[in-house]
Amino acid sequence: WNIIRFLEECTLQQVDQKIGLYLTSLEAIVKVFEGKRRKRAQQLLDRYRKATFKASHESSVGVQANFKFA
Repeated sequence: WNIIRFLEECTLQQVDQKIGLYLTSLEAIVKVFEGKRRKRAQQLLDRYRKATFKASHESSVGVQANFKFA
């Protein structure tokens, strides 16, 4: 479950590819497994999606707030 360890041990070069593989792995666990393992994978996916949405929303709001018409 440790993403830092996963990123360090992953043989892919680009970080975005490593994160993509990590997320794909979590999605596969959610589809295949049951019980605690599935629940934990779903929690991690939900946290990632929430953080990603929040960051993207905040940056788009910031752009809108800082844009001025000439």
